Amino acid sequence: MKKALLFLLAGILLAACSGAATSPTAVFTPTMAPTNTAPPPTPTPRITHVYAFGDDHSDKGKCSEGRMSNGPLAVEVLAERLNVDLTDYAWCLAFSGYEHLDYVDPLDDTTLLGQVDKFKSELNGKKADPEALYFIEIGMVDFFETRDSGTAEEVVANIVTAVTRLAGLGAKHFMVGNSFNLSKFPGFQTGTNHAEMFQSKMNAALPGEMDKLAQAMGLDIEIFDITATEEHIRSNPEQYGFTQLVTPCTRWGLEMYPSEICANPDEYYYWGYFYLTHRVHQIMGEAMAEQLSK
Repeated sequence: MKKALLFLLAGILLAACSGAATSPTAVFTPTMAPTNTAPPPTPTPRITHVYAFGDDHSDKGKCSEGRMSNGPLAVEVLAERLNVDLTDYAWCLAFSGYEHLDYVDPLDDTTLLGQVDKFKSELNGKKADPEALYFIEIGMVDFFETRDSGTAEEVVANIVTAVTRLAGLGAKHFMVGNSFNLSKFPGFQTGTNHAEMFQSKMNAALPGEMDKLAQAMGLDIEIFDITATEEHIRSNPEQYGFTQLVTPCTRWGLEMYPSEICANPDEYYYWGYFYLTHRVHQIMGEAMAEQLSK
């Protein structure tokens, strides 16, 4: 019964496809104008490439041959703003550790740590590019599976492991996202209190752990405050052109799961039960690039 329920829930998830030490996590306030016109690339000459590791919110197409949004994701926007290429190892339904859902092939290297292992194997003994940016965003699927706020500690520990392994391969520059504002997601409304506790625990623990790594290994680690950025956008919907902050634009979004799509996606905050529209990703990606430029 549990396996069947998990399969159903995963169907819902899949169906939305279309060296300096870091300081404590800062509330980053996006300042870009609320338009859909792409601004010129942000000058950051030290970054040569972006490598992304994570889950549904960073997987640009491996999952059901589409994104979990209606357009480019935040990390894609970030790479575009930096005017560098993006290599995306992220997978939808990715846990932070080596766990897999029953119906996900464990040989696909879909988890965060599996993605890092795949990156290592593709280096073929060479060093990782020390001038590239290594982007990590993870945690939603861990919470989706357990609905236990205590999972946040495990997620942070696995992020520490991922950063440590990448640094051992030669990586120097990192951007690590904290938790999405899961308590507001339509798909988590039956467990709002647990979601709030999860994101609170993860966001409290992550800065200190990243600070330790930065100092011990001589790394440049930027923490992008996803929760605070979401709160800023949701508190200023008119500035960004949003008219709907609760109801998702579509329930499904695939031919295998026919569903009506809203007429004006850029006015919607959520693309599906667990996902954000491209407009939100665009704002976040631009904010990430702006943070790096400072």
